Amino acid sequence: MKKKYANMTEFAAALGLARSTVSYILNNKWKERNISPETVERVHRLARESGFSPNTLARMINGKSYTDVAILLHKSLFGHHKEAFFQIINQLTSLQMRYMVFPIGSEEVNRETLDRMRDFRVRSVILFAPPIFATPSLGEYWINAIRNMPDIPFLLYDCRFGEENFPEEWPEHVTLAGFDMSFAIRKILAHVRSYGFRKAHSFFMRPLDQYGEEFGLTFQRVKDEKALFRLLSKKPVTPEAVIMPDDLLTAAAIEHVLQAGMRVPEDYAFISWDGLPESGLFLRSLTTLQIPHASMLDFTCRYLRGETVEKVFLSEAQLRIGNSMPLKP
Repeated sequence: MKKKYANMTEFAAALGLARSTVSYILNNKWKERNISPETVERVHRLARESGFSPNTLARMINGKSYTDVAILLHKSLFGHHKEAFFQIINQLTSLQMRYMVFPIGSEEVNRETLDRMRDFRVRSVILFAPPIFATPSLGEYWINAIRNMPDIPFLLYDCRFGEENFPEEWPEHVTLAGFDMSFAIRKILAHVRSYGFRKAHSFFMRPLDQYGEEFGLTFQRVKDEKALFRLLSKKPVTPEAVIMPDDLLTAAAIEHVLQAGMRVPEDYAFISWDGLPESGLFLRSLTTLQIPHASMLDFTCRYLRGETVEKVFLSEAQLRIGNSMPLKP
């Protein structure tokens, strides 16, 4: 029968080692203390055989440890954030920083997350920003919550500057990394107009009508997926553009059009918003606005390494050209 060890002291005694030595090894700090690989292997072997692990969470709750970074994620996080999330995790791991991932969403979930952040003595936060500004009330909740935690630095990742609900001023303990939403939308509309389209259907996260006059475009706004697919079941008199909010929905819409016996982009031309790596592999490779994660991640990693004191990092989203739109204007 495997021997069980009640605590770190008992476990260290069985190895004939100091408790601090074992602690450094189990918390992956042994290289900093010049502990030999042979000793590390001996500790890990007994830990595996006995099923022993330090009760890190209990020590955090008791105030004897801390969390370097809390990552806050909404369940409706966009697909293009997936790779960004794991790159941030890789950076934290390489820096040997302790991190935890907490959910945000409903008011009850948010309250529980804020309580747990206090329990686990969170020192800084990375908050994936777009979903928290989906509604004015949700945005206001998080603006107030952040302002009420002035001792915890916040990095808001993927901020959409120029959004209606996005505040222009933030407290000193907040760092922003993102891009200009209005400029990105104008880039999409300029591309659509350059191909001769004067009418576009808009199934987008915000109304585009306010930009239409600027680009000589009129919009028919589609309220939901059912209305969109009803619209796309009819052959247009002249080619029409469709501006979509994400790559996966765009791929489904294109498949629907093709199955209905129409052509893409000759009948309906699609331009999307996401920049998923997979978007070049769909039935029609997508013309899509690529969120500038590479530059935002570079800034975030420099922020985590303490190599920048910038409070605002503004990047620029680029269009990735595919054959869901005409290839030549």
